[in-house]
Amino acid sequence: MKNYLRALRLGRWPRSASIIIGTGAYWALRMKFATPTPDQILKFILAFLLTWGISTANYIINEIADAPYDVHYPDKASRPVASGRAREDLLLLVFLFLVVVSLTVAYYAFNRVFFLALISLLIAGIFYNVKPMRLKDTPFADSIFESINNPIRLTLGWSFLEPSLPDPFLLLAWWAFGNFLMAGKRLSEKLYLGDRAEKYRRSLRFYSLYSLKAMMMASALAFFVFFFLFCLRNHLPFTMGASLFSIPFLIKFYRDSSLKAMDEPEKAIVRSSLLLSFAIFAFILFLGLLLDLKF
Repeated sequence: MKNYLRALRLGRWPRSASIIIGTGAYWALRMKFATPTPDQILKFILAFLLTWGISTANYIINEIADAPYDVHYPDKASRPVASGRAREDLLLLVFLFLVVVSLTVAYYAFNRVFFLALISLLIAGIFYNVKPMRLKDTPFADSIFESINNPIRLTLGWSFLEPSLPDPFLLLAWWAFGNFLMAGKRLSEKLYLGDRAEKYRRSLRFYSLYSLKAMMMASALAFFVFFFLFCLRNHLPFTMGASLFSIPFLIKFYRDSSLKAMDEPEKAIVRSSLLLSFAIFAFILFLGLLLDLKF
């Protein structure tokens, strides 16, 4: 049982909790920081659980599809399927259960936009992991496509409150931020694995350290461009200025990626130094939004 629970990767719930970015955007822009109702709080909890259910289903697919490659990564060779301690057919039954239950509840409990966004999260995971698509093996497309999960989760956090889409520039900014993190992960993998990198991840064969660093810088620039356009479109000058305080965090993450191995972006972020700079940025961004809505 322990190995099957490990295969579900339940410890990665913070990725599903990232829907709070979309909820926070709706709370600020549409609700003007009004006190949420008990019904809205309950809906958020259910939206999180459904997002977690589909994300867990995607991790099952990842566990199975990546098993032949995980054996070449020292820290992942012991994963349940790669090490032969979990059966694929049983995991696929859990996958089907999670998908059917999550999508059924979403269909009846939420609006069409939320339902379609949840389906998009599932489809993105399949396209990313499963052959013949398996976009994670295609250089640059692996990072770009994986980062699509960011705007999808933002949409989930927004749309459970209202059947609409967030501002497209906000979606693009959040995608660019995710691509920055994913490019940093690829860079640290290439540094960590060395000659074994190609066996673990096919796309790493085509990357150079320079190209990955360039993609990180381009993604950081894209984040600022899209976020500035979002602020201009919504008349948020203080929020635009507050976004500049993300620079210390971006620089620190860039330097860490260039010097050491990281497993997952969220694990890197919770290191004290990165977490502190990210928390300061989030607080200043919140103050910027308050000033914009007040004046």
